[in-house]
Amino acid sequence: MTTFFGILTKVGEAKEANAKALGVPVLITELEVGDGGGVSPTPDREQTALIGPKRRAHINRSFVDPSNPAWLVIEQVIPEQVGGWWIRELGLRDADGDLIAVANCPPTYKPQLAEGSARTQVVRMVLQVSSSNDFTLKVDPAVVLATRGYVDAGLLQKLDKDGTAVAATKLAAGRKISVSGGATAAGVAFDGTVDIEIKVTALDVSKATAGILGVVRGGTGLQTIADKEILVGTAAGGYARKTPEEVRKLIGAPKVCSILDLPAEDIGPVLVAECSEVWVWTATAFYTGYRSPLCGRPMDGHTAVPLVSEVDGVGGLLDKVAYSRLWGYAQENGLVVTQAIWTANVGAHYFVDVDSNQFRVPDLRNMFRRFTGTDADTANARALGSKQAGSVHSFDTGPGVGFVSDRTAASSITGSDGRISLGYDAVSAAEYPLAQVVSSSGGTAVPILNSPEVAFGTTRPPNSGYHPRIHA
Repeated sequence: MTTFFGILTKVGEAKEANAKALGVPVLITELEVGDGGGVSPTPDREQTALIGPKRRAHINRSFVDPSNPAWLVIEQVIPEQVGGWWIRELGLRDADGDLIAVANCPPTYKPQLAEGSARTQVVRMVLQVSSSNDFTLKVDPAVVLATRGYVDAGLLQKLDKDGTAVAATKLAAGRKISVSGGATAAGVAFDGTVDIEIKVTALDVSKATAGILGVVRGGTGLQTIADKEILVGTAAGGYARKTPEEVRKLIGAPKVCSILDLPAEDIGPVLVAECSEVWVWTATAFYTGYRSPLCGRPMDGHTAVPLVSEVDGVGGLLDKVAYSRLWGYAQENGLVVTQAIWTANVGAHYFVDVDSNQFRVPDLRNMFRRFTGTDADTANARALGSKQAGSVHSFDTGPGVGFVSDRTAASSITGSDGRISLGYDAVSAAEYPLAQVVSSSGGTAVPILNSPEVAFGTTRPPNSGYHPRIHA
């Protein structure tokens, strides 16, 4: 059994019979929709109204179903701002306002625009009649909506599939089309029967782009470039495509490099990422390549292990190839000495040529840095990297009166213990041949060398300790 169907009402049957007898068709003017009172109704020929009417409006169109000449299809479009209810029943009304046909349909919810849906709803009612000629659609074009299909079908009657007029109508009086203003073109006759072409003979860019770009900016335009390309102006007033690397060279910006992958040739200053320094190409008798201007400088090591740009300054051995920059610096500045001189001057900024593969770096532990000047001990000028001994201080740890006495004044404290308790640094007496402690008794001065109660030491200021490093 068919669940959804449409039938003529008792009034509709009578009007159809009258139309057959008199030859005057029934004028269908409106289609009505309803919600069936909340349930899906069954059409009843005795109905004179819908069970739950919701909307009654003019019909858009009616047509005979191509597959069945006895089926009359009536269509209405419900706009997006109307809705908020279910559609379960349909009805047709004629020009007299009588319900002449009813139908049920699958429940369909019609939302309204306020609910967030801008959907239009097309409602079609299929009515089986003995002859579609007995019914005529009466349409008020001022109040109906048209479906896309209806509009497309109408356009195809006037245009072909390419949108060209099927049949052009010649103008009653021929006209001309011309161009003036920002561009000019001669007038061309046009009567509507053939296509015409307008040829522009003059173009004023300033007028064509008034207020935006004038003739003096005629080089401005759109350019299509590949990913990561940059447009650079040329001497001829055009544009050239450049890669970021080419632009870097053009503006002279340093190239960012790793200290482990420096260029093998001079490409200008480079920015070394690991130490955030600009390195330059160096060419001397001892080294050729990129090197930091700070190479060889003593550094305050603030990390547990040396940075990639540092080496420990503790007298260790380094490879001449791996650390060619530092080895070149040492030779260029006359800081390479023999092992014997290096040993006698531990703490000096000296290097040693150990063999063909290795060199020794300075041992800077426990040393202060000081600027060159006149050596107070020798009255000679200080040389770069040279060592200077500390100022010696002697002291007496015995019970007698001395230059500096230990607070305990205990005769059992030896000289070395007293030096430690007083905070002096230990020194070798051989480094200070002119220094001595004397004891005066009865007018006789007797030298007292390192004894259990007398020792030498150097004083130092308060300080913070850092690892001795050298910039490589």
